[in-house]
Amino acid sequence: MDTEHVMDIESKELTVTAGAHGGAVNTNGRTNMKKRLQQSVLAGAVAAAVGGVGIQDASADAVMFPYLAASNTVTTIISVVNHGVTAAGARQAPHTPTTLHYTYLFKNIVGDQAVDQTSTCKELNYLKPSSPEDLVTFDSSGHFGDTEGVMFSDGTDYTTLGPAFTSPLSTEKPARAFLLVDNQQVDDAQLYGEAVVMEFAGGAAWGYRAYNSTDGNNLAPIFGDGVDLQGEVLGVNEFAQFQFMPFDQVVTKFLVTPVAAFAQNVLTGNIAINVQLSDTSFVGAPVVAWNRDEEPLSGSAPKDVVCVASKDVQELMVSAVVTQLQSEGGWSYLNTTSFISPPAPGAWLLGNGAVVYKLEFSSGTTLDGVPLNGVFNNAVQLTDNGSITGPFGQRLGFGGTNGF
Repeated sequence: MDTEHVMDIESKELTVTAGAHGGAVNTNGRTNMKKRLQQSVLAGAVAAAVGGVGIQDASADAVMFPYLAASNTVTTIISVVNHGVTAAGARQAPHTPTTLHYTYLFKNIVGDQAVDQTSTCKELNYLKPSSPEDLVTFDSSGHFGDTEGVMFSDGTDYTTLGPAFTSPLSTEKPARAFLLVDNQQVDDAQLYGEAVVMEFAGGAAWGYRAYNSTDGNNLAPIFGDGVDLQGEVLGVNEFAQFQFMPFDQVVTKFLVTPVAAFAQNVLTGNIAINVQLSDTSFVGAPVVAWNRDEEPLSGSAPKDVVCVASKDVQELMVSAVVTQLQSEGGWSYLNTTSFISPPAPGAWLLGNGAVVYKLEFSSGTTLDGVPLNGVFNNAVQLTDNGSITGPFGQRLGFGGTNGF
């Protein structure tokens, strides 16, 4: 198995020039979505200004799939359930024709890794047929499914509107991306989604539930910190604890998708955030990580990410710390900050946090001296709900981390 590509497609990467939102593809001449999205920006700004008043009554019906991967050995299978309720809250009958709006933000990754992590994303959005209580499952890069990428004998004719579900990842791979799906209504929690990131060449996989925020903006939803009911966003100066296994046995990566507090920003593909490892509660030198014998180590190496990116844990430490933890591992906190170093290009928009998954997979044929049959593969979402619940059990900084 190509462990270089297990679940993350981390390979040689390439700078991608940002495409302005509104470069919508619509094969049937339907209204370009850019104008409709721009019209919703003011509503989002007003909702933010009033502090979310009436947020449950006007929440946009949208979900975010924060991380998609596509290569010759990796794909991402997406499932979307459309509950189908009108803006007035009335129940719609199954089979009532409607549409869902899909927006991809994506970048190629065939070149320099560091350049990829700070390159901006291209954008593609389009409508696809749907109906109340409908479920659609599709392979976003086209390895599985029919010519549309649709799987499991789905009876809907999806060819009547928009490009295939496999656009743009089938032609841009290797690539990473995130995906937004909305129903162009203002009903709350009427969409549900799941994703499976699969290394089909060897059968390894991990998955997640789509992030459904509580924002109040139709068509251009806000997914930033403060609208994440379950702490899906690591806001600036929120901390998430995690453990990592020895570097000489297990690869550990952070899959990072920056988000922002205003509706228009999530669609631009150039939201930037800085990530770092730190335990600021320790009295003394700044701590980047703790080893397995409760010994603190200093030597943080903060890094910037833009749009969507992957970071090895080792990238966030100085080389001396990496050497000390090579055959031992340890634990630390991941923190998102608005500090950007070196100074961001003018096109970057500073985010207010990021959706982060910790991915880990074995790099050899043994784990702790025991032979492995295949590849050990796992992913967990790093969360912190201090901004919603208050810093209960606070250990670190303002905003805190919940319970540790």
